Amino acid sequence: MKNILGHIFSSIFTIAGLTVREALRKRIIFIILLISSFFLLMNFFCESVTMQANGEEVKDSAIGPIFIFIIVTVWSLVISALVTSSLLADEFENKTYTMILSKPIFRLSYLAGKFLGVFVLILLNAILIVAAYSLISFLRSGSLDFGLWMAASSMFLAYVLLISLVLLFTILINRTAAVLLSFALVLLTSIVNYPIYEAAFEKVIETDSSKKLILEAIYWVLPQFGTSLFHSLSKVAKSFSQVHYLGLYAYIQIAVWILVVWVLLYFSFRKRELE
Repeated sequence: MKNILGHIFSSIFTIAGLTVREALRKRIIFIILLISSFFLLMNFFCESVTMQANGEEVKDSAIGPIFIFIIVTVWSLVISALVTSSLLADEFENKTYTMILSKPIFRLSYLAGKFLGVFVLILLNAILIVAAYSLISFLRSGSLDFGLWMAASSMFLAYVLLISLVLLFTILINRTAAVLLSFALVLLTSIVNYPIYEAAFEKVIETDSSKKLILEAIYWVLPQFGTSLFHSLSKVAKSFSQVHYLGLYAYIQIAVWILVVWVLLYFSFRKRELE
């Protein structure tokens, strides 16, 4: 049993390492690094502004934690969709995945290795950006705010599901559809959940029962990227302080979706291999 588990983990980490190296050859990774570095340099050279936080005046850069959180989130979505679909589709087109599967490797180990490689890139990207911003903020204000760290880390479960869905869409359809469907799903759930966080939309939901039923149906069924996003954003944005009480439900629902998607991944990848 130990030998089997050791072989599985060894296979996953080996494939993950190869995935990271392949991903680093993609231009999009260097574009992300360059743009992120540019904004961090702007943050360093921008004049500090005085803000009120917990009744005290705090000096910080004009480029605040909300903006940095958005940067981390956007780049994580881009890596999840573009890099995952590109890497998997390239191996399908070149048939290089058959060389890996010809060895005594479990099919799920191959997919898990691909997933882990992309997830490591997202993790490293988030840590580098947030750590650099935290260092600059500390040099400016002399204090550390862990709200941005909490906001960024609370999105990781959503990225796990997004990478998994992109893997599934790429196997079932193609890379273009995988990217479009994944972005559409994130956008749709964010739009649907926005009325939940904004009091200005409450009248629209209450007065039209059909709209309310549609929104509720979409909310309970679709993966809750939107709620996860707003719940995380509330940790750095006061305007989202009244987080919907189903914020915790979103994480549970996403966890269930991850399990469902990986079951579908197993059968869809097995079917594609047979074809």
